[in-house]
Amino acid sequence: EERAAQFTPGRLHQPRGVAVRADGSILVADFGNNRVQEFHKDLSPGLAWGTHGEGPGQFKDPCGIAVGPSGDVLVADTWNQRVQVFSKDGKYQREWAGGFFGPRGVATDAKGTVFVSDTGNGRIVRFSPTGQREIEWGGKGKAPGQLFEPSGISTDASGKVYVCDNGNGRMQIFTVDGQFVNEFPVSGWESKVYSEPNVTVDPSGTIWVTVPGDKEIRAYDS
Repeated sequence: EERAAQFTPGRLHQPRGVAVRADGSILVADFGNNRVQEFHKDLSPGLAWGTHGEGPGQFKDPCGIAVGPSGDVLVADTWNQRVQVFSKDGKYQREWAGGFFGPRGVATDAKGTVFVSDTGNGRIVRFSPTGQREIEWGGKGKAPGQLFEPSGISTDASGKVYVCDNGNGRMQIFTVDGQFVNEFPVSGWESKVYSEPNVTVDPSGTIWVTVPGDKEIRAYDS
């Protein structure tokens, strides 16, 4: 069954991150198949790219995916300890490594700035649109601004950064410069294998999160 999923267009195996393009098509980090799978607006399968491995365009358990304002696709290639960047049609462009330890999440803002959840190191790392490392924040701990096993990450229209602080059972909100803004608890988040929650913020400011342990999707107001 797993082998069939690997080679069948549109068939997913343990999918993780999801991103939506400007045209409404959907990209999925197809974790178990070590690939990116695209779906058209009508949910019919489109492009798919990637195989298991360490080379350019290959993956080891990709968890996070995002689409930049130019249409580039960014993938948190978790156990290759890197972020890979692809053109909108799936062609490998470049990659960023930065001393990551199992990065689970990647997000961009309207300017193309990139934010990476460096899960094992308990921090967020910010890059310029061209991949220059700019700042980092966090550090392992429970205090406001500290992180424990951060996973999903997203931005909103006002420039705030939302981080699933999974191991601490809370959402933390930061400025783009890493200044702590707010936090709120999310029951059901926990530091366990495959508990890798994600977040997205819609145009109205509603915060949508996944709660893997409870098999739920929840919405929180702003």
